[in-house]
Amino acid sequence: MPRFAELLRHYIESANWTQDDFAEEINGRVQKRRGEGEITGSLVRYWLEGNLPNARQFEAIESLLFGPPPEDPNRQKRYEFRQCYEGFPWWQHVLNAKENATARSFDRIAGLWEVYYYSFAQEADGQTGPLLSLQLLDIHRVNPLQKNLIDCSCTDFDENHKELRFDGHIVQVNETLYTFLEDSSSGNEIIVHVVDLPTGQRDILYGIVAGVPNYDSRGGRRHTPTTARLALRRLGRLSPRLATAKKDWWDVCDRCVMNMMEEFDAQEWKSLDSAIALRESLKVKIGGYIDLGQLGSKKFNKNEDIRKELEAIATRISNEVSSAHVPFVLQGYR
Repeated sequence: MPRFAELLRHYIESANWTQDDFAEEINGRVQKRRGEGEITGSLVRYWLEGNLPNARQFEAIESLLFGPPPEDPNRQKRYEFRQCYEGFPWWQHVLNAKENATARSFDRIAGLWEVYYYSFAQEADGQTGPLLSLQLLDIHRVNPLQKNLIDCSCTDFDENHKELRFDGHIVQVNETLYTFLEDSSSGNEIIVHVVDLPTGQRDILYGIVAGVPNYDSRGGRRHTPTTARLALRRLGRLSPRLATAKKDWWDVCDRCVMNMMEEFDAQEWKSLDSAIALRESLKVKIGGYIDLGQLGSKKFNKNEDIRKELEAIATRISNEVSSAHVPFVLQGYR
């Protein structure tokens, strides 16, 4: 007989209850918890034969046999998260729909990615054209509270080389990945990536980036909705085990468009004594603006194939639109 039925029989006998008495007690607890439920002695006999009750009934029985459940440290977080998205039916659909296989896609997209798009906010003196923005996207785990979300973070640097960090989530809708990122320090900037879900192990993904950047211009602080073409370029994935992570780290450095050997000295390398330290070391080195006219300098990877790959990306994500390709909705504004 299943352990559940044995425990149930032992409890009823030790309390000197009939099956109808036990049914009455459980029924009262279910009604108190849920405001519903009709449990009879015959149903209790059915359980004693080894058939498990439904989840609602089982919760009340478990509480009766073993006392209240232990404190759940994530209960408040789940409640707050639910409050955030219950007001948006489409978001709730995204999280709950069975066809959303975001968590199962994690293995295909997990790891470190270079993020390229032409920067939203550039007003440098003497600048002749847009600068290519480079960021590092870390797709690191399935969210432990919401299994249809993937946690990620993104690092960037401003013109003064001050580190900017964004935290957020990735959601899969059909064959598209949506990345939602928020400035983790100020919370006043949100960025959204929209890219196609990779088939197999594609190393470059194309899509768009949208955001409301917050930056100072000559006219004062501005909040301007902006979109641009986007490319994600896979660097690799670091193992959580230090011995393997060191090899992974070298592979990532070899693939990075920056010349990482110029970024690290021997002392820095020796100080990287954990998988987390290896990952964080990349986040403080990769990012900033790229001047395509300087690709031949020692600042960039010496591998000619990687340089050509970057040139191809820069061409493909150019935001220039010919008159023949202006979207219909914008044609009346030209």
